[in-house]
Amino acid sequence: MNWKPQLTSPPFVNATNFYVNLVRKYGEPGAANDSFNQLLTLYGQDKCAMWYDATVAATSIAGSYPARLPVHGVCPGAGGYD
Repeated sequence: MNWKPQLTSPPFVNATNFYVNLVRKYGEPGAANDSFNQLLTLYGQDKCAMWYDATVAATSIAGSYPARLPVHGVCPGAGGYD
């Protein structure tokens, strides 16, 4: 497998443009300025449909809002939620 970054490849550029356009068209105003804790609260209150973050977010969701995990399809990493 080629592990070199491919940030200029057409699939990456298309996926990034798709995500950016979704946020611009349907995201809340100023969404890019929300902090981790603001997003955690919004997600836990079911006011955030999509949250792209590091795997550390799953641990925070599991600890603060465990009922959201099966509803939104959060998946644990290799180490689980512990």
